[in-house]
Amino acid sequence: MLGFYSSLGLAFRVSRVVRIMLAVTCSAASYSPSEWTRTSFYENNMNQLSALSTSDQQGVYVKSLDQTATQPTNQPHQSLKFSIPFSNVGFNAGVAFVISKRKTSSKKSRI
Repeated sequence: MLGFYSSLGLAFRVSRVVRIMLAVTCSAASYSPSEWTRTSFYENNMNQLSALSTSDQQGVYVKSLDQTATQPTNQPHQSLKFSIPFSNVGFNAGVAFVISKRKTSSKKSRI
């Protein structure tokens, strides 16, 4: 799966140690399988996977396919490649506590 994730947020100071956080998040991705395998095939409560041909048990996804050509049963089944988008937008809210101590600055003396 290939995609990206991004987030944009704001922090509002409530006190010296407390902040309220608000953020908008977005993720976008696309999934495109390259092959498939059937792991079981039940008929009348019995697994009949061994009775299936290779083209019914395995398959590959290709970019182009001749729809008129017959596919051999002793080779994996070929299907057209496809993509499935996975995207979402969300909102996050929270409270942050600052636990670090601010360093005091000291003036450097000149020689």
